Amino acid sequence: MADGYVGVAPDGTGKKVDSSELTVGTNVVERQRIVHADDTNPLGLAKVTNAAPGSTDYGSVVRVAGTVIVDDQVPVAPQFPGYIGVSAPSVTDYTVDTVGSLMTRGPVLTDEGSFRMNFSGTTAYDTIGTVSIAGAVVTGTGFLTTSVKPGEYFKISTDADTAYVQILSVTSTTITLASSYVGAASGTGARSIMKPSASGTGAAVTFATGATYTSAFLSAGTAANGYAQLTRKVDFGPLSFRTNTSITTAASNNVITWGYQDGESITPKWFARFRQMNSIGQCFAEVGRNPTGSPSAAETETYTIIYPPNVSYNVDADYQIQLLQDSVVFLINGIIVATCSKIVPGPADIMYAVAQTYNSLATTAGSVKFAFVASKNFNAIDTVQNNSQPVTASTAETVLQPFNITGTTSVNQVVTAFDCAKYRHVQLSLTAIQSAGTLTVQWSNDPVFGTTVTGTSELIGANNISTPTTPITAIGTYFIPIMARYCRIIVSAISATGTHTGNIVLYSTPPTNINQRISGAVTISGTATASGAAAAGTAIASAGNPIMVGGSDGTSSRTLSTSTSGVLNAQVTGATGTAMLPAAAASADALANPTITQVGADNMLFNGTTWDRERNNVNGTTGDSGVKTALFNGATQTNYDARGAFITCLVSAVSGTTPQLTIQLQYSPDGGTTWLTLTPSTAVLSTAGTANIYIYPTNLSSSAGSTPANPVTGSIANIYVNSPLPRTWRVYYAISGTTPSFTITGTYVNYIK
Repeated sequence: MADGYVGVAPDGTGKKVDSSELTVGTNVVERQRIVHADDTNPLGLAKVTNAAPGSTDYGSVVRVAGTVIVDDQVPVAPQFPGYIGVSAPSVTDYTVDTVGSLMTRGPVLTDEGSFRMNFSGTTAYDTIGTVSIAGAVVTGTGFLTTSVKPGEYFKISTDADTAYVQILSVTSTTITLASSYVGAASGTGARSIMKPSASGTGAAVTFATGATYTSAFLSAGTAANGYAQLTRKVDFGPLSFRTNTSITTAASNNVITWGYQDGESITPKWFARFRQMNSIGQCFAEVGRNPTGSPSAAETETYTIIYPPNVSYNVDADYQIQLLQDSVVFLINGIIVATCSKIVPGPADIMYAVAQTYNSLATTAGSVKFAFVASKNFNAIDTVQNNSQPVTASTAETVLQPFNITGTTSVNQVVTAFDCAKYRHVQLSLTAIQSAGTLTVQWSNDPVFGTTVTGTSELIGANNISTPTTPITAIGTYFIPIMARYCRIIVSAISATGTHTGNIVLYSTPPTNINQRISGAVTISGTATASGAAAAGTAIASAGNPIMVGGSDGTSSRTLSTSTSGVLNAQVTGATGTAMLPAAAASADALANPTITQVGADNMLFNGTTWDRERNNVNGTTGDSGVKTALFNGATQTNYDARGAFITCLVSAVSGTTPQLTIQLQYSPDGGTTWLTLTPSTAVLSTAGTANIYIYPTNLSSSAGSTPANPVTGSIANIYVNSPLPRTWRVYYAISGTTPSFTITGTYVNYIK
């Protein structure tokens, strides 16, 4: 419709109509001003305003007709503690899904904090283009296309890692940081999923590509309390943390942790983490909480980890921590290794995902292949089950599992398979088998039988006597000993056609005793001395109550003799006639080392290759003696079965300028190839005297005046070590000074059981 107007009379002297003059098209017109009014209330006038209406302002009533499209912004209310995203009092758009439904959120359904970091390249960060910074606001372009996310960390790429600040919110052109940025005002922006940081001499977080993937390497350096770590502030529990980790080096005074904790401190107030500490290979699962400071021992729940098969501290393994509402579950390679439920971080405790190494004086290095955190909502927590623990039936139970395979079969075809987790023994009742066909029993702890072991079977005959029968080739009832969790019976040989029919019976009770027939030749070694002799085939007198034996020595038939009370008179000798069972005698100390049979050897101690005699507390020497002028390693020693020892280095003469001698113990984890320090060094010995190391798995000393008292040796060069003595060990002698010379009379060892 074209613009137009209505002419009015010239200005008069009566009532006036309020109007506004404006140009519409080519005409100057008057536009009347109209107010919406209530028809009964003279004060009910609707306002047109560019400010928020007051509580007493009137407005026009409208009726919704058709579809109303909402495109507005609403203020963001404060979220639950630790929320990472748009912060109050800013505003944000309504959000709808693909079908137009309004999307809402709340703390129960959130997944703030979830992330995965796969390390790549030689840095922790990816660049996001040129940016400028004013306070806590970063301005640039394309932030959404470079996948910048709230919760990640930002810095200028050329600034130090200490400049990283966590990201609160992101638009296409702005990034809002958690605090004002301290660093360059502009440059190439960088974002990192986790924040790397290090402190102390030699401490660093570095990245390098291995054979199949890139790893982050954490090295704590050599300064006291030095550390290196990767951290990220995430969310409350429930949370699931996973990382692939290994430790390349470790020392007695360092700590390596990975898991959850409060903040980035090396002494957090709460935590749920794996901890590697004190000695190589020793790992713990621990949960602690104190609202104001580092948890005490009473506020920490700790379990020593037993590594699953094929896992050790220096082997890449998948470590997982499930932080649930009422417990914390620790897994290695999917196997539960610990569950803590006495102490659990609180429901409002903000958790940081942390991989961290720190120490007092030693170098530590650990590598991380990836880090993954899933923030779980309360309605979708991953279930964690320990399938490695079979469930035993509470009452006697028998399960019948029939099978019937007909027609043409193929080699390795499965006839039947079953889970023996809660059963004690298995019987196979085979009523039909293919002509010329055979069946084989296989066992595995893998339900898909990736690795199998061939089982045994025993055909049960008359009088409950069984005959080993492997593979199975005939109908009958077979006893199958349980060898693993899962069992299957397969066709191991076939004919053209036929039928395999029968039942598997699973019993939750122990098997009935089965008499097993001895088959084949039975050889009895040694000589049985018998009384009496008779020609083959002749009658033998019954004097002495002989037991008749159908046998011959080649010339005469022989009998076994008993006493009048029926006790067998027998003597067992070796091939040379030496008695294998010597006459009874009172036990005595210092028994000479005898020549013995395998029976005697079985009472000895096996060292993995041969048999060692069991020893009492014994004295010995290391063989380290003579005039020594420089540091040296003592001779390799073997501890057969002692728990500890008192070791004394006796020095009879010392010369030189400021000569000094200290000793310490080393041990070898691989039998003499690799040597590691076991104990601290003794105090310095600079004159003739003794240096002593007392090692035993108990408390050997205490403060003066307490009980137990310190051992008194007359020497100042003493150390007391609460530790067992390893099998392969040696003494390390550190000698220093100007032309030092120490005459070592000998180093003596008192092994203690």
